[in-house]
Amino acid sequence: MTIDFFDHRSARQMGQSAAHQTAHRGAFLLISAFVLFLFASSLNVAVAAPEEGENVSTCNANFELVDDKCLPIYVPEHSYITGVTRGRGWDCHYGYEVQDNGCTAVKLPDNAYLDYSGTRWSCDRGYTRERETCLAIEIPE
Repeated sequence: MTIDFFDHRSARQMGQSAAHQTAHRGAFLLISAFVLFLFASSLNVAVAAPEEGENVSTCNANFELVDDKCLPIYVPEHSYITGVTRGRGWDCHYGYEVQDNGCTAVKLPDNAYLDYSGTRWSCDRGYTRERETCLAIEIPE
């Protein structure tokens, strides 16, 4: 005995008209197109500038408004884009601090380490801060 998994009967023999099958295909295509539309509309696409002649009051993330135009934000060395629309739009990496229009390394004295902020420092154990240095703590005998 052989088992045939493919049903060779026509749509009419299975009790479905051709119009009924076409309606199912149409509904499937319509639902697929709708889902694709929802997915495509949810994507964030960065646009550098609006259409010509369009008045601009705000820009997309990573762009800044300069003379009614959206220009890419300048990102200096040792920094990253924050995605925040206010302020510079960038911040310095850990261990660097903003100076002028860039990022410079935080100067650490001997026997010091950076704290969690990445811009301030503390003295190692057994040392105390004295202005911009770390001095060994003298333990009396």
